[in-house]
Amino acid sequence: MFGSFRVRRWWLLAVAVLIVFPACSNPDDSSAQEVVEAYFDAWNARDVDQVMSYVADDASLEIEPVGVMWSDPEEIRAAFEAMFARSEWTVSVSGFETVDEATVAYNYEIVSPDGTVLERGRSQATIEDGLVKTERAIGAFREEKE
Repeated sequence: MFGSFRVRRWWLLAVAVLIVFPACSNPDDSSAQEVVEAYFDAWNARDVDQVMSYVADDASLEIEPVGVMWSDPEEIRAAFEAMFARSEWTVSVSGFETVDEATVAYNYEIVSPDGTVLERGRSQATIEDGLVKTERAIGAFREEKE
């Protein structure tokens, strides 16, 4: 399933976008955890406009191991539109850990419609003025099947 270059490239894109843009529109009333949860609610609803309303204009994504960096809102929107058009999987988040007042680390799972966990990982989001400012992958992994 993950053997072809095209599929691996797609999953890399999905994971990169997945972990980049948790945010919320009301910074005074929301913790960083609530921001991340609100973002994934919009993600799982497949609402690109809602997702983008949570993304800072100067947000950046950096996936260090593979050298991916996005900071243009149009590229971000196009990536979400492509993912939502090609997939039906959802994302669940858990294991929140406060790093500082504006930053939270969390676990994520990408789950297929049949409930299969496709990817697990850890991410860290920094929220500024209720919008994601930066996002950094801490790690991602797939479970090996026996």
